[in-house]
Amino acid sequence: MVLTVLLAISHYLSPYLKRISWLRPERLTSFAGGVAVGYVFLHMLPEIVEQHDRIHELLNRTAYMSPFRDLAVFIVALFGFEVFYILDRFTYKGSVTNVNASYRLNLGMYFFYNFMITYTLILRFDSGISYAILFTFAMGLHFILSDNHFKRYYPDLFGSRSHLFLILGLVAGCAFSLAFSVNVYFAAMLTSFLSGAILYNAFAEEISFEKESSPPFFFLGTAIMAGLLIMDLIHWG
Repeated sequence: MVLTVLLAISHYLSPYLKRISWLRPERLTSFAGGVAVGYVFLHMLPEIVEQHDRIHELLNRTAYMSPFRDLAVFIVALFGFEVFYILDRFTYKGSVTNVNASYRLNLGMYFFYNFMITYTLILRFDSGISYAILFTFAMGLHFILSDNHFKRYYPDLFGSRSHLFLILGLVAGCAFSLAFSVNVYFAAMLTSFLSGAILYNAFAEEISFEKESSPPFFFLGTAIMAGLLIMDLIHWG
């Protein structure tokens, strides 16, 4: 619950961070992207590999699905990547044609995106509280990227009410996980989907050479997150 509050606060403050005079926006964005990528590659992806047994158990109940059990979590992660890629392409075209429909679709998808973050947050505690804190840190910075997305494509539509709606997605995910027992199979699939979605959103902001970015700060973010995860692994190992 406390970590969800911290995520909501960081989401609320994300637009204001870019207004700090000495903190250049492209550096902050690149750093946030690097932190997110580091966390996904060094914790979330290894974690979904560990969840194979849960997925095996689920898919083995249906004969025609059992051949997919070894790749299921990766297929879902790929699907998450592809969904947000398609959303981005639709958004780019929608910024010229059907703006309102495109905007509503984006709000809905990013509401679900935030829902997944807090609904699956409980899985971070399975690995240890330090991983949950690092996940909160990574996602707190990651909201800068989603804020960039809306400010780039919908500067006239994205306001405080829409921002609060996205924050409500965080609250809804937390409330849903507290009100109902978290289904381990569903949560494992959502974690896989979220991993792919986070990777796409980080790469979309950083890889396009048409956008301003700061490679040193991207690598710095990745290095810091990698260092923290490795130190924690050594400590608990």
